[in-house]
Amino acid sequence: MNSLKRLGLIKPNIQLDLFPSGHLVTCGIGQASERVIVYANLYFTEILGIEPGEPLGKQLSDFFTKASSIMIETYLVPMLLRDESVHEMQLDLLLSSGVKQPVVVNAIRSDSDRELVYWSLFCAGQRDKLYQELILARREVEEKARRFEELAATDSLTGLLNRREVIRRTEFLLSYQRRLSLPISIIVLDIDHFKKINDRYGHQKGDEIIKAVAQAFKSVGRESDIIGRFGGEEFVILMPGADEESIISAVERIQDKLKKIDLIETPVTVSMGIAIAKTADPLSFRDLFACADRALYAAKHAGRNRYQLSTMDKDE
Repeated sequence: MNSLKRLGLIKPNIQLDLFPSGHLVTCGIGQASERVIVYANLYFTEILGIEPGEPLGKQLSDFFTKASSIMIETYLVPMLLRDESVHEMQLDLLLSSGVKQPVVVNAIRSDSDRELVYWSLFCAGQRDKLYQELILARREVEEKARRFEELAATDSLTGLLNRREVIRRTEFLLSYQRRLSLPISIIVLDIDHFKKINDRYGHQKGDEIIKAVAQAFKSVGRESDIIGRFGGEEFVILMPGADEESIISAVERIQDKLKKIDLIETPVTVSMGIAIAKTADPLSFRDLFACADRALYAAKHAGRNRYQLSTMDKDE
């Protein structure tokens, strides 16, 4: 002991009232009416806002909320009887002001007197506040990450998927389609004479037309379709499971919607190339796009404002 004092490892006259935590001793571990407080340090009474000595002789449950008292009876005490101790259980004290004070409770039975239980209580209000702040901060980071991912995957002008995301999702979709032996179709759309529109009406009007065409294109899509702006005035839509009849119907609906665009004096028209893969043979996005792009070129060569259909055969 003297050696420890010389090393400064312990100090004489240690008082529990100086500890920044609540300390209790109760006598009786059976019924709630038997668990009487026989010692309470000053910190405990200060937390509650009561006079020193006031807890003595009173039941432990008198100072906890009803819900916490139920937790003590149904969970804490049985665990204490079984394991001799309980660690880090969060309960709520009921302060004299009527306010709840969350505390973390530890309890252990005395080795010398089995009726005595030693309790320590640590205020958890600040910890809970910091925990909630941490949860909010994490949610904010997750939301920012989600927004960043969304921005990275979408075209800023139209809100459609961008080129990279279209290709990424299509490659995944193709592997799924092959397993189910389902057809898949692609439409490649290009706004006719778009450079002339920009030259005559300006780039701002050109952007408005791109957004209007994108909206018309998107409106015919299904939830399972992959729709994106592929660059400039070019758009693509992948339609899994779509046969020739359904994709022709989609193209005709696109044309009807485009007729309603009245942003400039002349009608806004588009050329479209369609490719339909009927087999389960291995395909890549490049294969599908190349086939539809050739059909698009044929539609433009034939005079624009039309669509051209191409079916991918096994040996194509």
